[in-house]
This record gives sequence, structure tokens and C-alpha cells, in this order.
Amino acid sequence: MIQVSHVGDDVANFQAAIDAALSRGVDLVLSTGAVSKGCYDFVPDALAARGAERLFHGVAMRPGKPVLAARLREGAMFVGLPGNPLSTAVGFRFLVEPLLRAWLGMAPEPVRRLPLAADCDARAGLHTAFHGTLRCDGEGRLQACVADAQASFRLLPFSQSSVWITLPEDTARADAGALVQVHGQGHLRAPSWMPA
Repeated sequence: MIQVSHVGDDVANFQAAIDAALSRGVDLVLSTGAVSKGCYDFVPDALAARGAERLFHGVAMRPGKPVLAARLREGAMFVGLPGNPLSTAVGFRFLVEPLLRAWLGMAPEPVRRLPLAADCDARAGLHTAFHGTLRCDGEGRLQACVADAQASFRLLPFSQSSVWITLPEDTARADAGALVQVHGQGHLRAPSWMPA
């Protein structure tokens, strides 16, 4: 069962939305926004006020670093994703979807690697997810192409992407030709390529 509620920056309405979800017997409550450290980021304190056990707050991932996970006093899991659309997408794809696979008894996703089409810089110390495409080079070999515009607020390049390309946290730079992991847009979708 899936229930969607829209809640503004209001603690009482947020708590009421969680209570409504729990009354339906949900196992997982997801939220987006208000999980970072700004003056409107009330979710961490609101969860503490209801006796939730914080599992973690912040991960070494870019984008999506401020994600928060907690166990609600009533037993359900809570995951708070950042409000930035791209950060939300990355958090859902690489944290929530693996959790759902594990809950469903599914095997981990297969690891798929392809060579990079061009040099790519990342921030060392953070697992980095780029959106991009798979394309064939002039000799018909499939390559991973990181989209030029990776800024979290730029949705058009993201909407035109067909894969995720990830670099591990110990990588600050990957040169053209280096093998990188590629992932489908969702955990049930294999990476897809786009003709030139």
C-alpha cells in the first residue's frame, strides 16, 4: 500500500502525517526535504520528539549527503531524503531501492561496468552518482557518458539521461577508458543505451 501526503514546513502536520501512515500499518515512511541543517530543516528534531531511534544522518554520497534514517518507536523504518530533486533521486535509487530489494529477499543488483567516454572528476571521500547515457563509439563499443550538467537544480539534463554512473568514494578522477559502474534508472531496469 502506498500513501502520499503533502506536508508544509509544519511540525504538527508532519507528525500527523506520520501517525496517519502508521495507522495503516506501513513498514516504511519516506519523506523529502527538511533533513539538512538549515533553519527550516525540522525533521531530525521532530523525529527525536516522537522517540525515534536515529540510525544515521548524513552519508558519504554526492548528491544526497544529508539523508536521514531512523527506526520509529512504533517499529516502522523512516527515511528522510533531501528536498533537492536530484539528491532525492540519488538517495532513493542508491539507498531506498537496495533496502526494498533486501526486504523482498531479492539478490543484490548485478554489477555492470563500462569504460568512460571522457575524463570525469569527482570529490574524493564521497561516493558520487552522475546521471548520463550509454552510447556507442565510432567502432561500435559501448561507453558510459557523464552528462555535462550535473548541478542538482538542473532537471532537463537529468530528464534526458538513461543511466546512473557511479564512482567510489576513493576516486577523485577517472580518466577516459576507465571502467566505471553503470546502473539502470531503477533497480528493476537494466542500463539502456541510446543510439547516436
